[in-house]
Amino acid sequence: MLRLSNRISPALFTTGSAPGKVCSTRCIRNAHYDVTVIGGNLIGSAAAAAIAGSPAFTKRKIALIERREIRFSENLDRWTNRVYAITSGTKDFLTRIAVWQKLQPQQIHVCRGMFVWENYSDAALHFGGQEVRAVDGTVEVEPVCYNIDQHALLHAIYERLKELPNVEIWDRTRIVKTHLPPMSHQNGSMSHDADSGLVRLEVFGEDKELTSDLLVAADGFNSQIRKLMGVQNVSWSYRQKSVIAVVDLDGLNDVDGTAYQRFIPDGVVALLPLGNKQACLIWSLVDSSAEYILKLSDEDFVETLNDQLHGTLDYNEAVMSVLHGTQDKPAAEENRSVYYNILDFTQVVMNSVGLTRSSDKFKMNPPRVVGVQANTRASYPLGMGHAVQYVVPKAALVGDSAHRVHPLAGQGANFGFSDVECLARNLEVAAFRGEKLGSFGALSAYERERQCALLPFQVAIEGLIYLYQNNNLPVVMARSLGVQMLDALPYLKHKIVQYASR
Repeated sequence: MLRLSNRISPALFTTGSAPGKVCSTRCIRNAHYDVTVIGGNLIGSAAAAAIAGSPAFTKRKIALIERREIRFSENLDRWTNRVYAITSGTKDFLTRIAVWQKLQPQQIHVCRGMFVWENYSDAALHFGGQEVRAVDGTVEVEPVCYNIDQHALLHAIYERLKELPNVEIWDRTRIVKTHLPPMSHQNGSMSHDADSGLVRLEVFGEDKELTSDLLVAADGFNSQIRKLMGVQNVSWSYRQKSVIAVVDLDGLNDVDGTAYQRFIPDGVVALLPLGNKQACLIWSLVDSSAEYILKLSDEDFVETLNDQLHGTLDYNEAVMSVLHGTQDKPAAEENRSVYYNILDFTQVVMNSVGLTRSSDKFKMNPPRVVGVQANTRASYPLGMGHAVQYVVPKAALVGDSAHRVHPLAGQGANFGFSDVECLARNLEVAAFRGEKLGSFGALSAYERERQCALLPFQVAIEGLIYLYQNNNLPVVMARSLGVQMLDALPYLKHKIVQYASR
């Protein structure tokens, strides 16, 4: 393993270049930084890189603080069970902050299509990138997303941080208390003196203190800094876990270029292609089922997974009898006939106006899983969270510290990177206007922009969860018809992909 040492760690970065400045708590002597970022994860490290690399902040001191030891595997080209589907918008941002260029070609797998379907009907959505004609006349399909391993992406960000002389990285350092600027009376109400004062940070186990003009919290959905800031967080548990693994595929279909996602009665199962007939599995289940699945042998695990991807799940007898005729009851047969008559009528209408489902053109045939990579099965809990405030004077929340979403949309990391882009942009604009670093005007602009973008998406995700957990026949019919119609409207689907990629 490669790790970040107490002071300087050439092994952390690629060989042949000067290392960045790395410290431990033993170096702290009541230091002051212009910006202090708490959390050395993907989002926190990207925040440090984006702010420190801005032309407005090249002479500003930036601290990145991580409570754990930062370590990297020797083999960064090997896929692990933590893979992110990076959108084109996130790719553009990472390119602008000189991170994308640090990734090696073998660390990026392009996904050019995605199928989404459920277990109670054959209605399916196919998402594909727009066709783009190159100068030489060749036609290429824009990627739906870029699949990248967490460790490779994090290492690329730290490679960029190494090039920035105004960044200091502190690992194994825990902040136990924050002191925001004092409150003052204005117009009869209590408020912060928004643009003056410093944030003071107390370090665990040290009789020392850090001060900063701006604090950026990126320490995860259980953010200790958010609690110390006094920001209320609305949250709940789905009582589900996401089972993750790296699986081997049979390779009979387009397993290396297409992602698959199926809604099942108690969750979602998805495969992200990694190339070489491998995929990253993300399988959300109720807690008890997840614990059971993790204890299965590899053979039983693979068999159960294939049942979820290919089998008919008989969880609702009434609906199943209607859709599949499993009960010999006149009412069921009548409802079943009505259901298929409506589907047939819908197809006739679509054909009459020249609409064809893309899932008819791109036949959905998910691959079969043939194995699971050793020591890659794991799980993590799922929940929803949203901070009532993203900012207070002199402090801002980004990433999971500000919001937490279900992985069914694959947008958690992308949302976090969008936070960082928005915050860095507003800070830069404020700096060029001559405003103080961390001015409340700049922070408020960041909060408004991100909450307006995120809240509708969070509501939509919650709606999808509710919609696909409902197995009543009218709901199944309505969503099947809606999916079938949407699949025939490529312009609308492209707009959905564009919105998700921002």
